[in-house]
Amino acid sequence: MKSKLLMLLLAGFSMIMLPACGDDDDDAKSDSLEFSAITGTYHGTLSTSGAPVADNLGVVVSANAETENAIDLTLEPITIMGIEVKDLDFKALPCTYDAAANTWTFSADNLHVALQGGAVEADVNVEQGTFSKDGKLDFTINVNTGTLNLKMDYNGKK
Repeated sequence: MKSKLLMLLLAGFSMIMLPACGDDDDDAKSDSLEFSAITGTYHGTLSTSGAPVADNLGVVVSANAETENAIDLTLEPITIMGIEVKDLDFKALPCTYDAAANTWTFSADNLHVALQGGAVEADVNVEQGTFSKDGKLDFTINVNTGTLNLKMDYNGKK
């Protein structure tokens, strides 16, 4: 009888003193790539037809202040095929989360950009932009000046 009472007291004591295990539903959520994690500075290679145009090119990604889940993307100044490109800013690019791939994707069509101080106007499309959990940023830029159509790929890492 005393041993049964002692066992009952120990069982009650252990329920009070030992914490219960929490729900593990947050594990999958904690593995997801948060939107805030994609902002920052990336460095990588910009290439066309597989040939590097710029190595260690910096790309700054910041959250757009006015649009939820949108980014502002800025490329450092570069010279491509004799054309100086500076102040290359893409504003409010909407991003979409792909839960299956755990990536954020973005694209933009028909952005108008002034090159060489406004001497050259270009239509720019940003395609296949992807932020991955391992800190990688990949996207394709198509630049069309009317006489020049140039496709460039960027592969960078935070």
